[in-house]
Amino acid sequence: RPPFASQKLGATLTLKGSLPEILFSKTGPVELSAKLNQTELPKLKFTKVGDLLYQVDVPAAALSADQILVEFTADKSLSPNTFPNDGRELALIVTSISLDTKK
Repeated sequence: RPPFASQKLGATLTLKGSLPEILFSKTGPVELSAKLNQTELPKLKFTKVGDLLYQVDVPAAALSADQILVEFTADKSLSPNTFPNDGRELALIVTSISLDTKK
């Protein structure tokens, strides 16, 4: 659900995490994009290993639905089985995601 009063005030979408050295050494900078329901949000490029912060404003009009789906996409990743017995495609390490009403 959209945060309280965000349908009038808008919101801030925040993703915190890190860009691992193993990914950066193989791919270079990574660009992260997000889509909230059908609204494309700004892309941010991360050019350094370590902590990252993706924080963007979300317009009030994008928060009119009863349910919110946020999809994040990294433009680069490690191929499946980069690590033994791990068939996942790996990219950024995410520690938290929040959607908060603007103040």
